[in-house]
Amino acid sequence: MSIERYPIEPLDSSVVYKLRSSLVISTLTECVKELVQNAIDAEASSIHVSVDTEKFSIQVSDNGIGIENMSQLGRRHVSSKCHSLKDLSQLKTFGFRGEALASIMNESIVKIISRYRSSTDTFEAVWRESKLMGEISKHTRMAQSGTIVIVKDLFYKYPVRRRQASTPYQYVVMMESVKRLLTMYALCFPCIQFTLIDGTRETRVLSLKKTSSSIDTFRQIAGPEIIKYIEPLEMHEDNINIRGFFSTHGYLNKTYQYLFINNYCIPTTNDLYKVISNLFLSSFKNVLTESNHTTKQKDRRNMAKHPIFFIKLECDKWNSYDISIHLDIFDEFSEFHYIKTLLQRFTRQFLTLSGLTTEKDETVSKKRKTAHSVTESIISGDSSKNPYVRYSSSSSTMLQPTNPTVTWADPETGTVYYIDPRTGHSFLAPPATPNYPFSHASTIDRSSLKRQNSNHDNNSQRSGSHISSMTPLDNSQFGTFLSIPNRLSREDLKSAKVLGQVDCKFIAIKLDDKSILMMDQHAADERIKLESMMKSDIISRKTVVLEPYIPFDLNSAAEYEMMTNDRILEYLKIWGIHLVTTTTKPIASSISDDTIILSSSHYFSSTPNTKAYYRVYVTRLPELIVDRCITNHALIKTIIRDYVYWIVEQQYNPAIVKTNCPKGMVDILKSKACRSAIMFNDPLSLEQCQDIVDNLSKASFPFQCAHGRPSVIPLSLSLKPTVIQRTIHWDKFKL
Repeated sequence: MSIERYPIEPLDSSVVYKLRSSLVISTLTECVKELVQNAIDAEASSIHVSVDTEKFSIQVSDNGIGIENMSQLGRRHVSSKCHSLKDLSQLKTFGFRGEALASIMNESIVKIISRYRSSTDTFEAVWRESKLMGEISKHTRMAQSGTIVIVKDLFYKYPVRRRQASTPYQYVVMMESVKRLLTMYALCFPCIQFTLIDGTRETRVLSLKKTSSSIDTFRQIAGPEIIKYIEPLEMHEDNINIRGFFSTHGYLNKTYQYLFINNYCIPTTNDLYKVISNLFLSSFKNVLTESNHTTKQKDRRNMAKHPIFFIKLECDKWNSYDISIHLDIFDEFSEFHYIKTLLQRFTRQFLTLSGLTTEKDETVSKKRKTAHSVTESIISGDSSKNPYVRYSSSSSTMLQPTNPTVTWADPETGTVYYIDPRTGHSFLAPPATPNYPFSHASTIDRSSLKRQNSNHDNNSQRSGSHISSMTPLDNSQFGTFLSIPNRLSREDLKSAKVLGQVDCKFIAIKLDDKSILMMDQHAADERIKLESMMKSDIISRKTVVLEPYIPFDLNSAAEYEMMTNDRILEYLKIWGIHLVTTTTKPIASSISDDTIILSSSHYFSSTPNTKAYYRVYVTRLPELIVDRCITNHALIKTIIRDYVYWIVEQQYNPAIVKTNCPKGMVDILKSKACRSAIMFNDPLSLEQCQDIVDNLSKASFPFQCAHGRPSVIPLSLSLKPTVIQRTIHWDKFKL
């Protein structure tokens, strides 16, 4: 079979354009990012973005300096920002490659309307596949200089990329991604006004006015409840300026975490974010440890959240070109470790100034770190690395420890630590010696025992010979009923035969292979009741209308917007939780027959809160949990808030969200299932035992109770070997 060979030839220019364009712009968010960066480079003070996620259309308008020569647009490697290697080494703009706009024009239909700052005329033109369609013509005069870029049918040549964003929840994810993008630029450039419009619904998603500082911009993003805990901080070292702000209160997720290097936002997946978060976590643990007896549970919950911070590092010596190409792999940036050290110092400075950590905490951490390194050298057998390590000796000869005690003296404080070389654990006091019987010096007369030694040694040898001659038992001699399957399944339970109740606690069943199983009657019935209650159709069908409604105060405008999102409200309704933004009474016709109207009672009373900037109301709850929630409003608020943030983390994926009951609700149902299940010492008939086994075989997790303990275990036979006793010669005794 001959193989046809082709000569090596350069790719066609159209193929090269297509391949390069697909690498430069691969998502709708990246397209918006490049257009917004162009607007920032054009010195715009107002940027308006409209995105239609269903039609893959984008419009970005700005009031920048405009475009002087539109005829050059669409050509690759054509730029007004960078023309030589010298320019590349001192970049002041985001754009420098001349690829972004050309790639967008190759993947969509682009219309540009622009008025240059020194011109009175406005021009427009249309490009497709990076080619100018027709001629550049005059447009209705714009009131001021600026540019409008309209992108239509993005990725029309790449159906695969459109299919990746073909579901409603993916549209929501894209819009949230664009919103996050504009929020970051607004914080980095507070002197610019940003607006985001959802073109699909024709609604305003984001509107941030220009301010004089990043904190003022953050106030618009997060709201007054979060901003009141914000504290600004600045630090200068050599040619590096570090400024930003932290919050003394945490947040439920990582939404409010921002890190910039020379105006470039570092991706949240980078380890630099973990460095800051770990320092906060460590300081919070110290605070909780010291105030364990005085801090309220509510305060401890608040401190255990994700930190809120905005940090911006600026240095003229850091090449912006190197930063831009290393954003996704910033660990490879030449100054990464230095930046990491600066962030640690900057964060520790805030924690110290805010009282979240002290010099004492730093000393303790240093001691722990030093002790840890010393322990490692001890375990590895190398004690020469530290002159303060010595092995302690014991004067007692009666009992020797299996592991010698190791002591280490801190050269700074003089504190002596006792270290176990086997486990690495350190103690401030020497470990207590086990109190073995007769471990102390004895005064027993041993002379009468000497003549027993020879007989004792012989007996020991004979006993040892018996032990060494023992062989494993063969289970086959006891019958096949001892064989246990490797893994039990629901099918085994469906075909099992119920033998009866044992000791009013267990149900004995026999499988087809004659294996005997013992079923915990309480654990089995608990699992059955839990899974029956957790079905979403049962939870959502039987709801209770609350009168009056339970008020739910939110922390920020962002949280309010998230709670009132249409998709969030629909997901909550799946599990019988209804939220509204007003206190209007429900229409009688909208109440189903399965809905119970709960009259007003003192359990619903709540103290008016005049400081509620953002509030929603809980109008309905599932009947299964309403009794717990009406007496404890904080419980239902925690359930809702945790579930909503979990939905956001799952990116609104309906396949995951619709099949997972809120965790707080599950905990309540577990408690109810446990209390209502059959208890130990409850007698059961053979029919009742059979019903439990049949129902358990239909459960999703039949072999564990609601709390994770096993509900079914197999029986095995354990026989002790026959003890061989030597013959006693009574005639040897002299009576």
